[in-house]
Amino acid sequence: MGKTRIKALSSKRGAIADKPDQSAKFQARAELTQQIAALIMANDWKQADAANHCGVTQPRINDLLRERLSRYSPDALVNIAPPLGRRMHVELNAAYPAPTCCFDSACARTPPLMQTARFINE
Repeated sequence: MGKTRIKALSSKRGAIADKPDQSAKFQARAELTQQIAALIMANDWKQADAANHCGVTQPRINDLLRERLSRYSPDALVNIAPPLGRRMHVELNAAYPAPTCCFDSACARTPPLMQTARFINE
């Protein structure tokens, strides 16, 4: 097969899920996928080249670039970081503004935390 040129991702898909914890996991995978794809495109790698650099197969890179998030676990995406010369930085942010009714952590209106993850240069 010939080498396929990598095209820019069409859109950044929103995190939609039935439960807040599923949504947070989906969002983290989406952000990691976007960052990996951006690194691949910044280096102007073809899919086969990107696969060699990332330590995965070309079909796995194709899945990543086509935003097939269900085919990647967060762990699999994190494992791509070291071969690219990156390490993970994880932080937790409030998903919604803090409730004004009270500051009790047991309050039903206390928002869930949203997790974010990003790659940083070593």
